[in-house]
Amino acid sequence: MLTRIIKKLEQIEDLISEVKSELSVYETGSTKKSTTRDKTSEMVPSQEELKDLYEVFYKKFEETKGEEIRTAIEEKSRKFVLAFCKANKIPIEASKSSKKLIADEVIKWLSQRRAITKDI
Repeated sequence: MLTRIIKKLEQIEDLISEVKSELSVYETGSTKKSTTRDKTSEMVPSQEELKDLYEVFYKKFEETKGEEIRTAIEEKSRKFVLAFCKANKIPIEASKSSKKLIADEVIKWLSQRRAITKDI
């Protein structure tokens, strides 16, 4: 019985030291989780800015046939890309689409727009 109590005390001491080390990490602000969170919390522009970006993409699409747009989309965060699609009413199934597939879909929409607005 005494050994069991001693083991429990050792476990408590281990937990206390673990909690102290976690607290010291939070005090210094140098946690790995917070840096990861900072990278993924990219600010998403407003709806109007995202619509303007669509127009910029369209102009670039007419010049480069989409390669520059593909790389631009793949460099952005997933949150940004999905907000871009939502602002421009591009139907994307977010849970199943990679950024590459989203880029392909955006390029498809741009080519459809060009076909519709082309002079006859």
